[in-house]
Amino acid sequence: MAKVFAYTITRANTPERCRLLLETLTHGRENAAYKDLHWHVFVNGRGILAEGIAASCLATGVIDSYEVCEVNEGQHPPTNRAIARAIEEGYDYILRTDDDVEWITKRWLAKLVEASIALGPDMVVSPMVKGLRWQPPQSEKVDVGGIPVKFVEGPLGGICRLTPVSALKAKPYVSDVRLPMGGGDAAGIGAWATKTAPITFLVYCQHIRVRHARSTDDQETKDPAHFSDHSLYQSCPYIPIVENE
Repeated sequence: MAKVFAYTITRANTPERCRLLLETLTHGRENAAYKDLHWHVFVNGRGILAEGIAASCLATGVIDSYEVCEVNEGQHPPTNRAIARAIEEGYDYILRTDDDVEWITKRWLAKLVEASIALGPDMVVSPMVKGLRWQPPQSEKVDVGGIPVKFVEGPLGGICRLTPVSALKAKPYVSDVRLPMGGGDAAGIGAWATKTAPITFLVYCQHIRVRHARSTDDQETKDPAHFSDHSLYQSCPYIPIVENE
């Protein structure tokens, strides 16, 4: 069985966001139907509510490890650490999931891995994502190796994205730490996929479905405090603290 390293980056620090985080992790694990999975959580900030959620999920076996950064690093440094770990520890796939996913399809991870094996190592696969405010440009549905897919042009976000580690070895990807903390990784994956041979295709698997939980618009209405921070991080880069010697 192929080994999967999954990671989730979270800054959940409101009751509503913590509820989404807990549902993402617990339901995701329950419905994955996949044994050779290590799920790691990056908590972006010491002392926020997400730290307690991660600790509880580790204690109950929902996740397999977590780490807490002293400050909010954004999405890029944790992504680079996750990729390095997946390569160094011999994983076959790296899976990124956001902290607000509703898992619609049963056996979602088993089906994603099965689809990736059928499609080959030059494709990054994602389920169909419902509830997004903006959808990336997509092709018509086509059948490739018995898998119904739509090819995605440009960004493929972090809601649920499975990447063969062999593709990352063939042409290394580095998430650009100079970009805003809350944005740029999806566009980076899109650029990486096509910039050098072999071309790595991005696809939505049409037989696997997830939802951006409660929809983007509904989340903004119900959790304005979180979205106020979210909007700021979309434009603010992470600047490491350098202590004077």
